Amino acid sequence: MLRPVFLGLIALMSVLLQGPVHPYPVVFYTPLRAGETTIAGRTANRCAGFLIQVFAGAIPDGTLLGASAINEDGTFVVDLSRPLREGEFIFLWAECRDKEYVEAGILIEPPIVPEPTTLVLVGSGLG
Repeated sequence: MLRPVFLGLIALMSVLLQGPVHPYPVVFYTPLRAGETTIAGRTANRCAGFLIQVFAGAIPDGTLLGASAINEDGTFVVDLSRPLREGEFIFLWAECRDKEYVEAGILIEPPIVPEPTTLVLVGSGLG
């Protein structure tokens, strides 16, 4: 049986041999709420031309919902094959260059339902 220290050494050697990896963040331009059918955002422009993919669930087991190329300025717009669902986990992924990638995992929130407002009729009009 392998000891935890030995397994840790194997993991450390793997990182040292492969070198550092560079994850890039994603800034979203559209709300990620239930019912949305498009995801727009921006990431590192170093990833321009590469494909960004949106999965329902974690990759590689998740269902591909859509994909789009990342533009020269790092922006992207992905049209989804179906609306986002409340409580589902989606994962965005793009492999840019050797050891460079984009990733973001998001839990989809319920749609915003405005609360009913109350109008009060006062002597000077509506308030």
